[in-house]
Amino acid sequence: MENHSGEIPIFDRLGLLETVGGDEAILEDLVRLFLDDMPGEIGLFMGAIERGDLTEAKGLAHKLKGACRNMRAFAIGEVFFRFEEVIKSGNTNGIDELIPQVENGFMEFQRAFSALD
Repeated sequence: MENHSGEIPIFDRLGLLETVGGDEAILEDLVRLFLDDMPGEIGLFMGAIERGDLTEAKGLAHKLKGACRNMRAFAIGEVFFRFEEVIKSGNTNGIDELIPQVENGFMEFQRAFSALD
C-alpha cells in the first residue's frame, strides 16, 4: 500500500484500472459513484462520533475503510483504519485529531481523481 517513498498513496488509479480489467468507462463510473456516496456515508460516521455512539462509529469506520481500500483510495482508507483502531482500543483520546483528516482525505481523493480527467 505504501509507495517507494513510504507514503500512502491518495489514489492508485492503475491498481483500480487493473481491477476493472482495464475498462476506463467502468473505472470512471465507479469513482463517480464513490464520490457521490461518500459525503453521505461520512456524514453518518461523523454523526455517530458526535453522538458518542462508538459502536456505530466503529462499524461505519470498518465499512468506510473497506470501501476506500476497494476504490484504491488508500490515504483516506488509512484514516478510517486509524479510527477503527482507536475505537477498538477503548482510548478515544486521538479521535479529535483524526476528524479533520477525514474531510481532508476525501478532498485529496477528489483532487487526485479530477487531476486525471
